[in-house]
Amino acid sequence: MKVQWSSTYIMLVRASEDKQYVDDFVYEIAHEEKDKAKCSKLDNLTLAEDEWERADLFIQLLVHTNERQQAFSSETQPCLQDAIPALEGLHKAWTVRVERPKYVPFADALQAATEKIADYYDKTGDTDAYVISMYLTPNMKGMYFKKNWDASLQRKAETLMEKVFCERYTKLHSTSAPPEPGTTGQRQRYLGTNEEIYEGTSVIHWWGANVYHYPVWASLAQDYLSIMATSISSKRAFSQGSITISKRRNCLKNDIVEALQCLKCAIRHDLLLQASGPSSVTEETISKEEDSEELTEAGTVSDEEESGGAWDLILEDDDEE
Repeated sequence: MKVQWSSTYIMLVRASEDKQYVDDFVYEIAHEEKDKAKCSKLDNLTLAEDEWERADLFIQLLVHTNERQQAFSSETQPCLQDAIPALEGLHKAWTVRVERPKYVPFADALQAATEKIADYYDKTGDTDAYVISMYLTPNMKGMYFKKNWDASLQRKAETLMEKVFCERYTKLHSTSAPPEPGTTGQRQRYLGTNEEIYEGTSVIHWWGANVYHYPVWASLAQDYLSIMATSISSKRAFSQGSITISKRRNCLKNDIVEALQCLKCAIRHDLLLQASGPSSVTEETISKEEDSEELTEAGTVSDEEESGGAWDLILEDDDEE
């Protein structure tokens, strides 16, 4: 039976925390069974102490999968940039533990698991999106490659980004001329700057605020950071579709179903009434309003000035009393 690693981890953690209740449950169902043969089989399901210890060891191995999977399974934030570091980290963690004596009972399983991780990792080479998304993370960029990849792979990643940047620059400026030397300066200005993302600020908001500083990079970020690292959310949306299209609503057209799904998502994530993000239109509107207020204040005599000021009013009230 195929079981996802994170699901197995959560199940085992819960069982380990409540092992006394698990043992009591097995004992009770075995005690209530009148057939002796079935009762014996149920009684054999009770875990011995050494079996619980092995389950705890298994949990120690699966915690790595759960942490890595959560790293690139977000539905609300870009997470494709975490895929390569997560896979490399998981492969390293399990490879190290294959030779450790305490994990001997899991040696074969660990070997098979590391091979599966290697297969997943090799598939990241089928698309450039993983590397590009890492460069589009402002406080990360190429730091991971410099720290963990050899010189040839680093250069390969740098060449890729140079190519992608130049192609996007040419597309945005609608010219077939070689994008030299303008693109070099823009590209290096971003790569050579130590950016900082403050706590509470998402990568998306950062790019929204810096779209004018790095227009070409921001254009790439718009395309690549929106790519989901896993298909979990799309599968969930597909499953929710079967709830929307019930037996009583089986004649809904595709555009209506799409609209209903989008509306449900917006309501569930409180997206209907959201403050507008940073944009040139918003900034221009605010600027015009501020200029208008300044002109009004400069050309209008306030009520306080006409009556002598607020302090004078207070004095007059005191005199009247």
